[in-house]
Amino acid sequence: MKPDNLEKRIARESTKAEFKQKAKDFLGDAKIYMNQWINPAAFVAATNAAYLWGADQALDFVSREIERGNGLASAASYLLLGAGLVAANVGVKIKGQRIGILQGAKKIYEKNKKKYHDMRERLRKNPRERHSEKEKQMRRRDFIKTGIVGLAMLGTFYATDFKGTMDRFSYDAHRVSDGVKGFVNSFARPESTESKARQKKKGNADNAEIRLTIQSPRTGPFEVPAYLRGKNINGNLYGDYTGIHGVAGDTFNTDFANQLAKLWDKKISRMKSKGERNSTVMEARDNAVKEYSSTRNPTRMTLDQYVEQADKSIDFVSQNINWNDVARLKGLSSSELKLVKSIAGMMTGKDLLAYCLTEFMPDKNDGLKNKLMLDMLLRSAGREYVEFMPAIYDSMTSFGPYQFTSYALFEQGSEARGASLINKALPDSKKIPGSVIGLRGNDHHKAAYMFAINNISELVSRLNRVELDNLWKHHQKNKIALVQYIATAHNKPKDAIKAARLWLAHGCKTKYAQSCSRRILDYAVKTAVNFNAMQAGTGFHTTARVEIPPEALLGKAESKASANQANESYLVTVKKGQNLYRIALQNKTSVQKLKEWNNIYDNNIKPGQKLRIYRGKQ
Repeated sequence: MKPDNLEKRIARESTKAEFKQKAKDFLGDAKIYMNQWINPAAFVAATNAAYLWGADQALDFVSREIERGNGLASAASYLLLGAGLVAANVGVKIKGQRIGILQGAKKIYEKNKKKYHDMRERLRKNPRERHSEKEKQMRRRDFIKTGIVGLAMLGTFYATDFKGTMDRFSYDAHRVSDGVKGFVNSFARPESTESKARQKKKGNADNAEIRLTIQSPRTGPFEVPAYLRGKNINGNLYGDYTGIHGVAGDTFNTDFANQLAKLWDKKISRMKSKGERNSTVMEARDNAVKEYSSTRNPTRMTLDQYVEQADKSIDFVSQNINWNDVARLKGLSSSELKLVKSIAGMMTGKDLLAYCLTEFMPDKNDGLKNKLMLDMLLRSAGREYVEFMPAIYDSMTSFGPYQFTSYALFEQGSEARGASLINKALPDSKKIPGSVIGLRGNDHHKAAYMFAINNISELVSRLNRVELDNLWKHHQKNKIALVQYIATAHNKPKDAIKAARLWLAHGCKTKYAQSCSRRILDYAVKTAVNFNAMQAGTGFHTTARVEIPPEALLGKAESKASANQANESYLVTVKKGQNLYRIALQNKTSVQKLKEWNNIYDNNIKPGQKLRIYRGKQ
């Protein structure tokens, strides 16, 4: 080998060795800088995540439990939240010293900076130490510590369900917006006397027009279902819906146009008594009453026919929806989308109507009563009446069989929520309106089905691997649980998702209702009762109540007495001052059995309530 070639080779090897060494030094310095910065950054991120999670829990009562119309209260709460977040980060002065998240992060940074500055100085003075085994171990140990801090930060985000927390803040922000708008509008310039006179005159003219268009056939007589005859249905909204006051006979007479106006007026009156204003509700009231009153021949139909319309609506959406768009809109993987499609494909018109009854009818123990009441309204007042009936105890613009609000159906510009988000996956010519005010006829069923798809997608996107596997394995055999989830998610999505995840974590071995918190338990139980009533082959002339075994609702070990034992029972009437324990003692049975026999899921009973006792089952 020539000397010059040997020199070149040695030079190349030397250069290569220097490059490797420089790369190692660079990585070493990078670890030092990473250790210096990641700890304080992780501290800031983790503490803020924990703060927001805690704030979400603290504000849960304000944002979920108070009436939705009290948006101003929510706005004030969120202002306090923002002020608290700023104060926590910027810090507050205590005895002349500022204490806060950023101050804590700064101290961590300065400590790290001094530590690593000293290390770099030592290595600069003693370059050989850089490559000593002891020094490598120290840097490796520090790097591992930093990695653990990073994982702990991710763990904090997971444990506090940070994404869910942010979603909930976004969800509730719409209520804040409504509250602020209402507050600003309350300071608007008062109408002049002349303007008020014009409005009053216009209102009187509208009422005159309504009265003129009421035709006698609309007032009855209408047939009462056999099961409801002889029952006192004046209460729990049934009297408001039907105009029947007291015990129901074989037939009844009601002016449904006036009854619809009374329902809306009751809603508005309740809002005014709470100091709430909502011009959209007033407008919806006028439109609903006027449109129904001008309909000379409302579309009267049976409940079975209404179920058929719901089935047709499901088929319509299924045939026109672009599932790839659903995956994109909801952030679903291909396997998650497949599961959502499978669950959505199980839904039928009866399932939607069970969900409808939970929203629309008040009785949480008697599904047959709810079902036949809807049947009676459809036969007498027509579907238009049902689809214009307001949610009396909701201060938002909410009406129709599924009692939709803007949380369930809303689209304005690029913003869409709930059913409206899934509506984006339909062709333009097949889309439904982006507000409950625009819904007519089968649009209500389509919106309900799309809202169900939205909530199913929301659940599936949040599941871990074990929960997803369990849902894949068991969803076909747990249809009632899925309908319960859909109904509870309509009212309190956060709690419904928690309940579903808990149910799935236990391998679907319990009943869905057993995983529900008290906030949604009544919705879950009521939906199960309505689901079983819809599945039962009971018609308009049914006289016997549909008996629902408790294990179908809450997974109790024992079922209700069989049909043969039903004749061996008697009723007791709850007297003032009595409780379940005293009644159980007097009748030689247990509180647990009293609850099972009478579909009671808490300890609340009231004077005059009738309880069934079964002989031989004490």
